[in-house]
Amino acid sequence: MNGVYYLLSSELTGWSTNRNNYQTATSLAGPWSDRVDVAPPETNTYNTQTQNIIRAGNTFIYVGGRWAQGNLADSRYIMLPMTVNSSAKTMYIPNYYDSWSLNSSDWSWSDTSNNKALFKAVTASSSLENYGWGKAKVVDGRRNSINGFMGYFSQLGQSSNHTEWIEINLGDVKTFSKVVLYPRNDSGHEGDEFPIDFKYTKA
Repeated sequence: MNGVYYLLSSELTGWSTNRNNYQTATSLAGPWSDRVDVAPPETNTYNTQTQNIIRAGNTFIYVGGRWAQGNLADSRYIMLPMTVNSSAKTMYIPNYYDSWSLNSSDWSWSDTSNNKALFKAVTASSSLENYGWGKAKVVDGRRNSINGFMGYFSQLGQSSNHTEWIEINLGDVKTFSKVVLYPRNDSGHEGDEFPIDFKYTKA
């Protein structure tokens, strides 16, 4: 783009998602710049691995593969608008949208999503970060528990009756009408360990 080449790459994690990076150069022969995150690093590129970039007018669309390890039939492509600046030699996917619209008359896009928590920063009192569980899974938009994307589980070894908390940083002021929680639903474990009581508070 305008004399700048962009190279996107992902790390060697098999089917698992990771922090994808980009590099730039003014010649295919290089030299190439250092690798830079193409999305907020804590999102693991919004749980994808880079596939390609589509240009529609002045809108650039990131296409990432979200592979469901152990159930590849549930794999899918995720498409997100991204910012590309050839003068600054940067590209970035600042936000995740579960729904957005592209206007074919001028190729502008608009946010039409309802889930305000998608891929926002999550902190927790404790979290099992293994076997497909993790606090980031609270806001990944999935409603089903499958291998690699099980959901959130507090750290093992806790007493049977205790309090856990999760905090989601929405980034700025958001307006929403409800909070939806989905229980574990993999075969044989439907509803296991779902909280017996909970409350919602806002900052």
